[in-house]
Amino acid sequence: ADSLDDASVFSVAQTVRAEVKTAASVQSSLAQGQNTVQVALSGLRQMYDLTNEIRANVILLADGATAESARATIKANTQEMLRQLESARNISSYNGSSLLANGAQSRSFIADSAGNTITVS
Repeated sequence: ADSLDDASVFSVAQTVRAEVKTAASVQSSLAQGQNTVQVALSGLRQMYDLTNEIRANVILLADGATAESARATIKANTQEMLRQLESARNISSYNGSSLLANGAQSRSFIADSAGNTITVS
């Protein structure tokens, strides 16, 4: 229970307690890293899907057989998808900072009890 009972056992117990706290801190940091990457990937998937839809619309607009009434609808739809694309980029943030914006900062996370880090760009 304390150092008066058995000093060596107490010393080992204190070391184990410190290691457990260190492991919990590393686990928390790794979870932050994992969550950051998941948010960024989700935003990128949404942006990828929108980009494919925009590409399909551009091909339809290039087709001379597309009626003018349909062209106006396709153009409006494409403009909306471009707004959604920008929105997806802007809302992909974690802990208050954007992950996909121009100039987004790299993030480092503690990887082990030795203090090594993992950097996500």
